Amino acid sequence: MLPEPLLAQPYDRSDRVEVTVSADGCRLDAPASSDASASTGSLARDGLGLVGDPNFAAGDLPADIRCWYEALWEVLLEPSRAAYFTSRALQDDLYTYSREMNTHITALLTALRVTGDLAFLDEADRLTQHMRSVLEDTWKRGAALESGSVDGYLNWVWDRDTSREHRGRDLHEIDEMRTHSLVANVAYAFKVNAEVGSPNGVDYAERAEFWTSYLVDHFEAKWRERHDVPWPEFPFIVRPHMHETTEFIRYHHYMYLLTGREPYRDEAERMADIVLDNFVEVPTGSGPAFVTPRSVLSLGGSVRYLLPSTYVRYLYNSAVDLHLEGVGGFASDAVMEKLARSLTEFIIDDGANDFARDMGGGVDRGGVPASSASEWSRFNADRFNTSPYALLIAWDDSGEVASVSKQVFARFSVRQRDVFIPVALMLDAALN
Repeated sequence: MLPEPLLAQPYDRSDRVEVTVSADGCRLDAPASSDASASTGSLARDGLGLVGDPNFAAGDLPADIRCWYEALWEVLLEPSRAAYFTSRALQDDLYTYSREMNTHITALLTALRVTGDLAFLDEADRLTQHMRSVLEDTWKRGAALESGSVDGYLNWVWDRDTSREHRGRDLHEIDEMRTHSLVANVAYAFKVNAEVGSPNGVDYAERAEFWTSYLVDHFEAKWRERHDVPWPEFPFIVRPHMHETTEFIRYHHYMYLLTGREPYRDEAERMADIVLDNFVEVPTGSGPAFVTPRSVLSLGGSVRYLLPSTYVRYLYNSAVDLHLEGVGGFASDAVMEKLARSLTEFIIDDGANDFARDMGGGVDRGGVPASSASEWSRFNADRFNTSPYALLIAWDDSGEVASVSKQVFARFSVRQRDVFIPVALMLDAALN
């Protein structure tokens, strides 16, 4: 039972300021109380941590952050975009949750880190409450009648017609790993803000308690039972590809923060070392860059070609969050700069028009073969807009990612824009 009715629309804001976005950047259309000459000062906000500011006021934001903050809220409050995100949250589909909802909600939490505005956490809660409403202890569709459909654990299901094995069941390990890394992140954000309090009356303590219990007693207990891995043994799920392994570091990191159980921290650090060892450093004209095979070779993965760009976006998303949390080697700016060069030097090869198919620009790099052009395609500006590639702006000294991102964002109407580019530009303003 949910503690209160679901909300179909985001909470409204009363202090909006109109902005104009162009390929050159963002401009506040009306005078705001922000001092355009003020330094960002955002690093003083607990090192860009997830604890919100109980005294937050948009007018106190520096002008460069305020402008992209308003552009972000334009996206979130645009009725058709809000309805879209709500519908995705109600999907009861691990495929959707592990991809769109994961990156979308993580971006909202990044906006919280930069600004301290707990309205972003309240929007994350609104969406995760919709996800919570479809949790059940059963498989779906035709699988609901099968033996094993009910096992005592709440679950979501994988709901795509591309796999008869997985459809309607909670057996897709990759998307279970990725979805529940997000849930652990959100649960921790609720926990650390329980005493700060929600501007819209959300019971953060209740949310933290529910989601932590769900993660320990349902998600993790289920997979430990299935794989016969009792606590505190690790790992309890292994899928030897790069993007899901990197993502699952987040799960263990946030579970340590939620529970205080040190084996989670140790596993996060072990996994971070494995992932970083899988990167291959290659030279470029602007300095060293990282590329990686699709698989984690030390875990037995056998796919040795360069990570396709469709997966690179998820690797970047996880890496930025791990950096902001200071997890293992991901805390290093040098690591992030090398990842950013894979974007500027290899993936961005045609300005803001279209982009390369893999992390090496479709060319063998560092002894890692390129992906197959017949299997993996270039991607367009629409995917750049709706994906977290832009989050690496803060670690790109060339300014190319920022320039391309602004061009892409300006190209779309508010009804088509997404959250990643304004969040990335806010983060850049806070860090640089």
